[in-house]
Amino acid sequence: MLSSVGCDRCAGAVEGEGGGRAISAHGRAKSAYLGRTVDPLIVLEPVFADQVCAVYRWRALIVLSWHGTPTASGMGPMTQAVLAIVRKNPSNFVMCALTGAHSPLPDAETRAALKAGIQRIGNLHGAVNMIAGSGFRAASLRALLSGFSLVLRPKYPVAFVGTETEAASFLAARWPEQDAPVPGRIELASALTRVAPDQVARRSA
Repeated sequence: MLSSVGCDRCAGAVEGEGGGRAISAHGRAKSAYLGRTVDPLIVLEPVFADQVCAVYRWRALIVLSWHGTPTASGMGPMTQAVLAIVRKNPSNFVMCALTGAHSPLPDAETRAALKAGIQRIGNLHGAVNMIAGSGFRAASLRALLSGFSLVLRPKYPVAFVGTETEAASFLAARWPEQDAPVPGRIELASALTRVAPDQVARRSA
């Protein structure tokens, strides 16, 4: 929902093709005045989905939302979907992987398939893994994936966080210069929350 900050003209958003929303020129100008760098509405476009993972894209951002149990066989289709986006120049993209609070730990076969997939994708501008939850399971999963990242030794920055806000801060800091201007952290966090596995599960219940 767009925030007009008490200005009726800023509410001048109209329906576009496919149900999208276009923000008026005045709304863009007021966003710039308020210190924002982009339109306040970020809509992640779905480009792939199966029973395990959904892949979204918006400008230089690729989001993986793990709503099922990761499997070795499921890594292939997901990797192909990401490769179709980044094949020409991976360094122009940042990636965020969203994992729900109750997602199981990946087994050895799945970790091996994940490793192969990451190596095929190449050197991104940065990647952040948001693992929801504050309990022992979430901490264990973060520790497992962090150790896994050390083994891979990617040539780009990688972070492991527990909230969409932390993920948004990382993404904004690593946003590729080729895709300026940098989106706002609040807008990024809101967009990530809308496609996070736990939020999707609540809406589907």
